[in-house]
Amino acid sequence: MLPPWGPEPNQFLFPKHPGEHSEVHHPGLEALRWRLNRRIEYAHVPDELRASGKDGYLGEYRGKAIFLRNDLDYNDESMALCHELMHVVLHPEQGDSSATSDPEYHAEERIVNAACVVICKDLGVGDYMEFASRWRLADLDEPKDPGDRNLVREMVEAVTCSVRELEPQADDRLFREMKLSQLITIEPGPPRL
Repeated sequence: MLPPWGPEPNQFLFPKHPGEHSEVHHPGLEALRWRLNRRIEYAHVPDELRASGKDGYLGEYRGKAIFLRNDLDYNDESMALCHELMHVVLHPEQGDSSATSDPEYHAEERIVNAACVVICKDLGVGDYMEFASRWRLADLDEPKDPGDRNLVREMVEAVTCSVRELEPQADDRLFREMKLSQLITIEPGPPRL
């Protein structure tokens, strides 16, 4: 759920603050995001909330967009993106958690968090449990239901396999193609004689 100060639909969203890395998150996660056909939009966190450390908003998946706060460092953004991509993997057409009951929501968070622990470790982006504790994410305990544990294993296998299979430059190539197609279709000049 977006906080009251977060982005509203069609509201101008802020650009990513430049960080110490040329990439804003793990390139394998970026390639997976492209494959899942989701865009990232960055939400500005007001200075007073950022300074307090009490806002707790990292991001969310809504429609075809993944909203992330615009002041995360490389590792935190990679882990937040991984979390939201796991929601996309679980229900790509739903777009948010508004249609789920409270018990379903908490069960899904346990599944997503358990998958992220393994995926983030495999990708080398950091200790997801430390990240989740620092950001006070809910439902950090392991799923107890055997079906949920199997789902975690299947998600981890599918996502890590997909990330390994995607070429590291896939996101750069697609972005370059997208920019080129926009340049070509903007306004054609007069025909050459």
